[in-house]
Amino acid sequence: MSAKAHDGFLACIHEQGKQPEFLEGPILICRSPTVHPGDVQLVTAVGKPEVGSPYDIENLPNTVVFSVKGQRPLPSCLGGGDLDGDVYYLIRNLDLHPTKYEIAAAYDPSERHILKRPSTIKDVAEFVIQYMTHDTLGLIGINHLRLADQRPEGVLDKDCLHYAKLYSDAVDYPKTGMPVKIDGMPKPTDIPDWYCPESADPNNGDYYESIRALGVLFRAIQLGDPEPAPVDRPVNQEDTVRNALEEKVFSILNNSEVEAVDDHFFHQLFARFSYDLKYQCATHSLAQSANSRLNEEEVVLGTILGKTTALNESRKRRALTERLAKQSQNLVRLMKREIIGDRSVFSLPEQLGRAWTCLEVAWEMARANKFGKNSFSLIALTSVLDVLYEIDTAEVAEETL
Repeated sequence: MSAKAHDGFLACIHEQGKQPEFLEGPILICRSPTVHPGDVQLVTAVGKPEVGSPYDIENLPNTVVFSVKGQRPLPSCLGGGDLDGDVYYLIRNLDLHPTKYEIAAAYDPSERHILKRPSTIKDVAEFVIQYMTHDTLGLIGINHLRLADQRPEGVLDKDCLHYAKLYSDAVDYPKTGMPVKIDGMPKPTDIPDWYCPESADPNNGDYYESIRALGVLFRAIQLGDPEPAPVDRPVNQEDTVRNALEEKVFSILNNSEVEAVDDHFFHQLFARFSYDLKYQCATHSLAQSANSRLNEEEVVLGTILGKTTALNESRKRRALTERLAKQSQNLVRLMKREIIGDRSVFSLPEQLGRAWTCLEVAWEMARANKFGKNSFSLIALTSVLDVLYEIDTAEVAEETL
């Protein structure tokens, strides 16, 4: 069918520091997920609203307003959107607009799993386990994508359209309680080059060269191994921080007559931190080798830089990264609590004394090149700065009284 736009669409884009911009003319609109070919539609944006209209008074920045006219609400045509906080993609580049469009899918409501009695917590627990076991959303999505890449009709192929229906049902699975079965559905056999793992060679004969847009984009972007940024000379962080903070810190400690803090506790704390850090490095590596470890920077950033070596490792990377980030955050919070101590016992100057002593120990470990020295120094320095901020805030509050 030739392209036909939905009328009466209002969109306002407002970037910080700029005047609001009201879109006008043909706009391609879609939202995630986009699986059925009809999930992408053309709309006609009406531009700046009339003076005195509700949208002129309240321009709703970075918001789209849909028309209420027509036989079917436009949001429901965009992957089943229901205006509950959906994010829409608006494409103004006419070169990316299709020359034809497809009618949006209109699926019948999915069958629901109904209990003929009040549900119990046991029912909830059993459903969670069932959902984790039978969730096929990701498999349906990748099968649809690979099959569309191989079939001459692409996403318009009848099997791809069937997969689009199954995908819609799988999205609703948490709400309907009905798992989606894909037994009997055709599965892609050959593997396109864009589905090649990071560390594999797409030209080794196991993958075919995709002629679709994904394949063109995949081959157009070449990512090499990251190279460290050139450094003219190493920065002495200890001297830099001492020059910036030492005078202020000791002025507070001396005026408050804070006694010197024994550093033995913080040596033990660093040993404990280093052990926990090594454990995280060892248990979150993608590689199977017993000697494989993440580096300290990966743990601090909560990310895994190693390349995947198999098609099924992308999910493993995401799971490990999420767990790594959570455990890293918990470790940092624990260390900061130990450094500062009990806030009901130690005054702010005493907390500052503890944090500065810990920072001195961290610098000592850095000079000895101990594992974990960099991240422990950052945690200690953050603790010092946090307490200094609290002291400054308290002084300002007293001055305003």
